[in-house]
Amino acid sequence: MASTNKRPAKVLSEVQKSVLEQREKAKACRKKWIADQGVEIMRIRSIHSQMKQRCSNPNASNYKNYGARGIKVCERWISFSAFCKDMGPRPSDKHEIDRIDNNGDYTPENCRWAERKTNQRNRRNNNVLTYQQKAMTIVEWSEFTGICAATIWSRLNWGWNVERALTQSVDKISGSRSTPTRS
Repeated sequence: MASTNKRPAKVLSEVQKSVLEQREKAKACRKKWIADQGVEIMRIRSIHSQMKQRCSNPNASNYKNYGARGIKVCERWISFSAFCKDMGPRPSDKHEIDRIDNNGDYTPENCRWAERKTNQRNRRNNNVLTYQQKAMTIVEWSEFTGICAATIWSRLNWGWNVERALTQSVDKISGSRSTPTRS
């Protein structure tokens, strides 16, 4: 008895062609993913290496801000694989390693991936102002109040108290927008 499920050769070859195209696309995607992962691993390896250098090599350009201050890399993180396991993947290319407590060591409990904006606001040389039980950097207060950070900074340098520096509108200063008056 003859089979009735025979497909024409042309249809079979179209199906095969479609399958082959899908396989080629998948293969290209895998190659790109592997290449991207390779680049990302190189970036993380660089971050790891720089972290260790600034904490342990007195000849490193930024050793004075890390190793000379007593900041260390925890024993576990000497190993790149342990560092990767604890930190996990970077959420994006915009993320860098950030120590939550700037006086603390590089440890799993004290480090996170953060964007540059967050990292820059978590520096020990930032000026933090406290007003109405809120503590923020001058830049953060600038964003919050709409007053330029340079204006807040100038007002404080002229001896204004924090409340006045953060609340007085620029237009109220003796009709001038440039130089604040001393209080």
